Amino acid sequence: MSEWDHLFLDADHVLREPDVFVIHFARLLQQQDSRTVLDWGCGAGRHVVYLAQEGFEVTGIDRSPTAIKIAENWLKDEGLKAVLQIAEPESIFADSESYDAVISLFAIEHGTPEEINRTLAEIHRVLVPGGFLLVTLSSGEDSMKISSDALDLGMYAPTSGPEQGIPHYLTSREDLDIFFNSFELLELAHICSRISVLHGEDRMDAHWVVIARKDK
Repeated sequence: MSEWDHLFLDADHVLREPDVFVIHFARLLQQQDSRTVLDWGCGAGRHVVYLAQEGFEVTGIDRSPTAIKIAENWLKDEGLKAVLQIAEPESIFADSESYDAVISLFAIEHGTPEEINRTLAEIHRVLVPGGFLLVTLSSGEDSMKISSDALDLGMYAPTSGPEQGIPHYLTSREDLDIFFNSFELLELAHICSRISVLHGEDRMDAHWVVIARKDK
């Protein structure tokens, strides 16, 4: 069983409420009459469920069979439908220009810079011209940098907490220009907040929120 399956077996890690930026993004998509949305790294399905409730045609992919099973049961309980797939990073089993929008929250940051670039290239491929993208990436201001083991290529792995041992890439502002050079940047926010995370651990959470668009 992978570290991701172990993570989602912990009921405290199954988040139920949609992120405020996903709610904001959904409003943008509704204004643009966008219908099809891919959630890359959907986890236990909180945003798949929310977007389905909002009337979107949703596909969710995640590497964890445990997370996908939780999402399947959640959709069934809510009487909702969505397509769910178990897939490894950088693999989207979809035709080119298949989706009006893609979201990926706290997911692609677990790759190296090269892997993040490949993932974003794959997301670019499956987006329709003019399609929208919402991504979050941990930033270098995150206190994870202090309480983690330093790995190669600017990666850090927390030494405690629910994501212990799971690599994260801490993204700089300069990285964003490289990662999103094939997209039009629409909105950029840097969020820093002191939080008490799962199991009572207190730390500084810092991450980038990017809303971008594929050229028409």
